[in-house]
Amino acid sequence: MSHSLTLSSSWDLDLWKKLSHQSQSSRIILEIQKQEYEQMREAIIYLCFQKYLDYHCNKVKLNLIREQITLEQKIHEIQKIEFKNGQRPFSSFQTQKNKIIQLNQNLHRAISKAKNIEIEIKQLIGNNDPEKITENLNEKFQLTSHSESLKLPMLGLPSNLLENRPDMMIASLNIEEKDTQIKIQSRALYPDISLGGSITSNTKHLKDLLDPEKMLSQIIAQLAQPIFNRGSLKSKEAIARVRYRQSVNQFSNALSKAIKEVEMGIVNFNNLQTLINKQNQKISNVEMNLNLSEKNYDAGINKLEIILRSKLELSKLEVENIDIIQTQILTYTQLLKSIGARWQLAPSKISNKNNSNQGN
Repeated sequence: MSHSLTLSSSWDLDLWKKLSHQSQSSRIILEIQKQEYEQMREAIIYLCFQKYLDYHCNKVKLNLIREQITLEQKIHEIQKIEFKNGQRPFSSFQTQKNKIIQLNQNLHRAISKAKNIEIEIKQLIGNNDPEKITENLNEKFQLTSHSESLKLPMLGLPSNLLENRPDMMIASLNIEEKDTQIKIQSRALYPDISLGGSITSNTKHLKDLLDPEKMLSQIIAQLAQPIFNRGSLKSKEAIARVRYRQSVNQFSNALSKAIKEVEMGIVNFNNLQTLINKQNQKISNVEMNLNLSEKNYDAGINKLEIILRSKLELSKLEVENIDIIQTQILTYTQLLKSIGARWQLAPSKISNKNNSNQGN
């Protein structure tokens, strides 16, 4: 009876860096997938933010519309008394009544819109309470007629900022991955070299199986060179080079798109800021007229209806301002995104973070 034992091992010698390039390609592809996920995440968070902001602005406008209805009703009561006393024609009285009807219709539309937005938010984030999620938006963005102007970001090194954009990172990584593919395909033309070793022991007695004197060792080097597929490998290398050039063109297109988005974002933001400044000036003028009307009313010069109409005009201007500011905030957010800014946390966590900070 004989006993045998064989231990063998082999190593691939990566002299041409075939394995290292394949490993590098896998890491780059993984990073591309991470950036694609980040890009999708950013889009979803922005959509949530847009809905939260829409929900909050609509709620503010609801209160302003209710205020307008109250003011119009007070004016209507005054005109009703004047009509009975023969101091006002029926046509003026009827026009005021139609205004109240129109405002009530606007109120019902706004309430319906608020419900629809709330449903959309719950579809995005589950059954979280939109009130709790958006409770900090008024403080954060100051959605009032005299809101502080949002500041444009410092654009010191736009090219460096653009590198943080997920689409730019994906385009850059694609170039790197396609370059790695060229190296992989070109190295495929080189032979594969491997080194193997084995130790064999064959004895009649089991106790002599590990005796060094009875062991036989050998080392074998192998070289494998493809012969009949060189044309196929050269074609794959040519295809890899074409894909590399395509990735460079895609990067150029992504860069041009990013620069245009930044330029348009800045132009739109400045235009909206100018519009807000004009709107705020109108509001300031109406407030001055309102203060003057109240003083004249106290002095017995003006009627109460003049004060109510000034308040009504002020409320309408604030409704218009809310729409402008909402557009400006979304434009500002898009501008920050265009220069590579990232969400630090989802909007659903904003109120929790604020509460914890206040607690500390």
